Amino acid sequence: MAVTWAAGGSRSLEVKAPLTVTAEVTRQKDGGVVLVHLINFDRRAPVAGAIEVSLRMPEGKQPGEATPISPDETAPQALAPAIRDGRAVFTVPRLKTYAVAVLRPRK
Repeated sequence: MAVTWAAGGSRSLEVKAPLTVTAEVTRQKDGGVVLVHLINFDRRAPVAGAIEVSLRMPEGKQPGEATPISPDETAPQALAPAIRDGRAVFTVPRLKTYAVAVLRPRK
């Protein structure tokens, strides 16, 4: 893939989701919190299957917990990311329209 080549072989964010889902990552400078925004542009069909998110952590930071927050859900549920090849990997269980996954570094 050309994007992976242009990024030097590793992208900071990788998401396994249907083509109707768009993702964007933002990193807060103070504290190392990472925000992954997920938007489903198919209004007719919520994503019922799991969405796998894999991202490169800031230098020297280990992931703590990831919490997907969505106006479509009643309460956020904290997830424990796995570490694979130096990346934090977690699964957002479902996505109707919008969610932001807040990944806090371990203290």
